[in-house]
Amino acid sequence: MVYIILLLLVIVFAIQYPNMNYRQKRISWGVTFMYTTCISAIQYKIGADIPAYMGELDYYEIDYAFGYIFSVIRRQPLWVLLNVICKSVMEDFALLKILQAFVVNFIVFIFISKHTNNRMLGVLLYLILFYFHLNFNALRASFALVVFLCAYDYLVEKKLLKYYALCVVAFLFHES
Repeated sequence: MVYIILLLLVIVFAIQYPNMNYRQKRISWGVTFMYTTCISAIQYKIGADIPAYMGELDYYEIDYAFGYIFSVIRRQPLWVLLNVICKSVMEDFALLKILQAFVVNFIVFIFISKHTNNRMLGVLLYLILFYFHLNFNALRASFALVVFLCAYDYLVEKKLLKYYALCVVAFLFHES
């Protein structure tokens, strides 16, 4: 039900967006960001990979934190480091999921804001095409994707060294 409400809300905002004044646009943008982020952050075991990520977090021991970074098979170093840091703050998977929800949606919303004229239409396309996969399944890949979104402007501006540096950072979250 919360997903249908979100979708309907964004459809209404997308239709009304061209006729909204500046204040209404900011409010609709903020409400949509908060709603999408909260839904993602408070979910529990929704998605095929989430239970595996939850179990994986239990594997890491804080005392051996840096020993894991390059030794964990099938996991990139920045993903392992993020897990270890989150576990050192709070042993529950919830912190990692809240952080993921905020970072991914924040960067996607900034990217949409910079690269579209009708922001709410961009958010609607994000919700339909990518939101559920990035927020409820592909956590490692979602971090890699948002790092790439940060690198995109450098590619357009032909600042290739910065672009490739961020691509390496993205690779350190997920190899795809």
